[in-house]
Amino acid sequence: MSSAPTTSTDAAPNETAFDPHYERELEQWLRRRFGWLLLINLLMQTPVVILLAIDGWYAAHGTKAPWRATEPAPSWAEIFVYGCAVATSVAQTLWFMQRVKPHLHTRREVLRAANLWIYTSVAIGAATDVAGVMLSPEYLAGGYLNLMSYHLLCCLFLPWTVRECLAPMWPVLVIYGALQVILAATAINPDSTSLLSMSSMSGWVSRLLGSLGAAVLSPLILVPGMGICWLRLRIHGRRFRSRMVHRGFFSLRRELGQARAVLARLFPWNVRVPGLTLEFAHVPADEVGGDYLHASVSPDGCMRVVVIDVTGHGLAAAMTVARLSGEVDRIVAEHPRLGPGELLRRLNTYCLLTLAQQGIHATAVAAWIDPGSGRVRHANAGHPPMYVRRANATVERLEGTTMLLGVVETDEFGEAERESLLHQGDSLLLITDGLYEAFDTRGTQFGLQRVEAALKRDPSPSNWTPHLVELVQEWRGRIADDDLLAVCIRRGSGPSMPGIGESSV
Repeated sequence: MSSAPTTSTDAAPNETAFDPHYERELEQWLRRRFGWLLLINLLMQTPVVILLAIDGWYAAHGTKAPWRATEPAPSWAEIFVYGCAVATSVAQTLWFMQRVKPHLHTRREVLRAANLWIYTSVAIGAATDVAGVMLSPEYLAGGYLNLMSYHLLCCLFLPWTVRECLAPMWPVLVIYGALQVILAATAINPDSTSLLSMSSMSGWVSRLLGSLGAAVLSPLILVPGMGICWLRLRIHGRRFRSRMVHRGFFSLRRELGQARAVLARLFPWNVRVPGLTLEFAHVPADEVGGDYLHASVSPDGCMRVVVIDVTGHGLAAAMTVARLSGEVDRIVAEHPRLGPGELLRRLNTYCLLTLAQQGIHATAVAAWIDPGSGRVRHANAGHPPMYVRRANATVERLEGTTMLLGVVETDEFGEAERESLLHQGDSLLLITDGLYEAFDTRGTQFGLQRVEAALKRDPSPSNWTPHLVELVQEWRGRIADDDLLAVCIRRGSGPSMPGIGESSV
């Protein structure tokens, strides 16, 4: 059945549908990368320790290392200060690896730990610079270059956002810039221990302005790290969404396949009535569809056939079919002698109370066939007409009797029934609108006239339903616009036959 008009609630899936999964992956990624950062920092201290040990050995022998041929050898005091700095850094990193990281569970906790590690690392570096300046006039403090290297190292490893990568650096830049300005204002050069003459006002002013300018421009040292963070998360976000869509597609196909198997079990597979043969072919437009067939045997031996077509197709229609199939089973179980008209009236009440409020409607046709007399009692609620195909290749159309389900109140719906007669060799055919509303590539509809012309074929095919479905599929091509369901009940002498199941043609 054709889909209902799209409403404002029929929007595309929310673009933030993957947000919880993305946040979880970022959290795990950040925790893992923080461990890598600590490990790399620990490994970077190894060559420094080796160099200090070599300098100490040469100092103990009153000489200096070969690579220091053009520079003075470090004193024991300098080796001691640098050794303390390296030892403190190693101890700090080991403490974070052993005592802090195992207890980090949320992204916020990891970010707090990373910020704390940055603060302590910067403090160790600053203390080393101060001690170096005090011990050697030629010592060149790292200053902003050290801050940039710390920030860049963290941004290379930690998958944090641009805002998160800036959070720990603002306090550091503000404090460091303020100290530089204060030192310049008090005429102390932070990069050496020499005192400056206060009479040299121009030099004092230039140093003060230089410190102010450096403090103002210091945020620029964060730009490389910000760029790395932005580019990494942008690439990762695209790959993550692509991966989730790919994973979701196959997961959806698997779940739809399971849903199709469940819906297939709702169709009649073993309905036996002596003198009647039931066959059907069902081809949903998607993995699952909105067409449904119920077949059962009444207490007086009649075959009961109900065909329902829900508006639309796909998963939503299939869920509605599951609800309606349960209601049909309940009605025939509680009222086994109910006629087709009364059954449709009760279905109309159900649809009116449950489905119509959601904008879902359905058409249905019900037929009770007596195998002994060939008498057919039928009722049609807005469904396409049924056809009686006589043994002599003539075709009779059985029109509808009432409105589609869920549109009018029960009192207005009525329960009118009509009767027809099947002779030996005659067939009763029930179809859904997908068969005659199919369009070819030129936009021409298959139409009821072609359905009737196909039914007049003489001799008739061994099975009518796959024959009709094949004709429609050849007409419309490979693009399926609607579900296809064709049902045939043939009256003839011979043993009872089970229903022939779903066709995959």
